[in-house]
Amino acid sequence: MCDHVCTHVWLFTDYCKVCKHCGLEKRVLNLDHYCKYSAPLNRGYDRSGRFKVKLDKLFGLHSGPKADDQVWIELNAVKGELHTPKDVRMKLRHFKIKNKHYDCCRIFCDTFTDFKVDVVEPIRLNKILLHKFENIHCSWRAHTPNEPFFSYDYLLRYLLTSISCPLVAYCKPPTSRKRKNKYDDKLRLIQARRSYGMSNHTPAIHRSLNGL
Repeated sequence: MCDHVCTHVWLFTDYCKVCKHCGLEKRVLNLDHYCKYSAPLNRGYDRSGRFKVKLDKLFGLHSGPKADDQVWIELNAVKGELHTPKDVRMKLRHFKIKNKHYDCCRIFCDTFTDFKVDVVEPIRLNKILLHKFENIHCSWRAHTPNEPFFSYDYLLRYLLTSISCPLVAYCKPPTSRKRKNKYDDKLRLIQARRSYGMSNHTPAIHRSLNGL
């Protein structure tokens, strides 16, 4: 039967409609309809994701600020005075711009200076540092979830120093000894509680053997 004489009676599937009289098949795409009253999904604050971005910038795995960001213009104007990460940080401190991108110090040094730091297996080292951060984050959530989290700059310096990584040269040095001591104490506390919790989960036979 021809299409123009058939009075189609459609049977619908998930992806098409078929006339039960003539067999004509037409593809149907069902699109979700936008509703201005629907709320977006709340993904929450991702601390590990934020720390990963900082690591990627430190390891040169990030492109840095947008090409039209004012920080590039400011740094380019003083590039003859830039030789070390310290020089870059000092200039950033005095720039009268909204976002100074301190965590892009490695990227700025690679662009405007001859200062270089060689790291063996940077991708692997990046993953190790992220894993160490996640361990600290898990311990914080388990033992002190109602207290403020650590400064990301503090944890970055701490983790790099703990493995004697030369990339620490790109990090901002501590600006407050009191604040650093506070974070040191907090870190020791959650690590001690984590170790205590792990020892309490050790089977009794192992605890007794360790005591011999």
